[in-house]
Amino acid sequence: MKLVIGGVERELQSIEAFRQAHNLPPNFSIDHFEPKDYSGLGSIEGAGAEMNSLYQVIIDTVPASLTLPQLVTLVDELDLLFRVRLYEINNVIGLRTAELEFAVAGFSDVLHSLVYAVAHAKAAATALPPFPAVYANWLNTTVRISANVYHYQHEGKVWQVQVINNAYGRIGVMASCGEAIYYLYDPTLACPAEGFMYRLLADVGNRILAAMEG
Repeated sequence: MKLVIGGVERELQSIEAFRQAHNLPPNFSIDHFEPKDYSGLGSIEGAGAEMNSLYQVIIDTVPASLTLPQLVTLVDELDLLFRVRLYEINNVIGLRTAELEFAVAGFSDVLHSLVYAVAHAKAAATALPPFPAVYANWLNTTVRISANVYHYQHEGKVWQVQVINNAYGRIGVMASCGEAIYYLYDPTLACPAEGFMYRLLADVGNRILAAMEG
């Protein structure tokens, strides 16, 4: 997995492979440093039908052809539709209001990033951007390194560890011992809805791009 951290693209290596290479125990993990409180937490498990219905109504709203002014209006419509439908099915999911609004904001930010990228390409008379690139650029803007520094002692070494976050929560750690710094991927506590959100946004984004070329 690649992320831009501090303006530099980093390749995050598997934390399992890192533990093996450095003879670290299984508890050298994101859950050890910043455990997750699951009390009162919502879940999409058991909400497959509702999530699929939400997905389909969003997808079906994208027309076969679009102009740039129509795209701007469409994205506002999709933002509102996503919000309304998500709140409607929340009796099954059980998200808190702040979590609902965070999901709505992420959905909106990605689609508005696509609008800006399309508008830039149209103005420059260049090819429309591929959706994965637009999404990756947005996701990288959400990457943060936790200010908290944890110290982990093992076999005479003291590792300094900070948690890496993005829009989907805690997704890894930055570990250092001496001058060496390692970026480790550990999605154990990441939002379980990430896969659904990417599929929804990718399918909407690709339909929009196809409609803009139609």
